[in-house]
Parts: sequence; structure tokens; C-alpha cells
Amino acid sequence: FAEVWDALYTIDGKRYAVKIFLPGRDKTGEMAQANFLREHPHPNCLKYYCAWKDHKFDEFALVSELCG
Repeated sequence: FAEVWDALYTIDGKRYAVKIFLPGRDKTGEMAQANFLREHPHPNCLKYYCAWKDHKFDEFALVSELCG
């Protein structure tokens, strides 16, 4: 369960998808998804850029390419 945002990074002018997983859930699966995307880049899969955990707000976010 997550929300996906279309984000414009003003430094490089590019748009990215930011997937923010809802708080209150176990983040193990989400971490596995981020690790898989990072370790297995493939031209037919989303390009992974980064992920982070925010303990204060109990959120986990993943940044990837934005698909049309």
C-alpha cells in the first residue's frame, strides 16, 4: 500500500516517481523491492534511483523513473 507522486527535481529539471509507503506497516517487503531494483537493473524494468527510510514519520520511500 503506497502513494505514488510525480515529482519534479528542480536541480536537474527531470520528473521522477516517488513511491511513499504508508506508515504503520512492516517495511520488510518494501526494502526487498528496493534492494531488488538496485541489484538487478534491467532495460525492461523501472530504473531505480534511491530509497530512504524516515523513522520520525514511519515512512519508506522509493524513487524511480516516471512511466507514462
